[in-house]
Amino acid sequence: MPEIASSPPPSVMLKEYGDGALTFVLRIWTKDVDQWASLPGELLLRVRRALTEAGVKSPFSHVELK
Repeated sequence: MPEIASSPPPSVMLKEYGDGALTFVLRIWTKDVDQWASLPGELLLRVRRALTEAGVKSPFSHVELK
């Protein structure tokens, strides 16, 4: 994405292991502060699309009601 600055480089960090999930933190810098509001949403959509294309499935919590 051209809006993301290459310096400092983007970083990804594993934050926690959840119930059937891994939580990551993505840190990016933008070249244009006016892009900042829309950039995180667009980045998340692209990450989601890439994970889906790679066959990675999202876990969903299941609750059994009796």
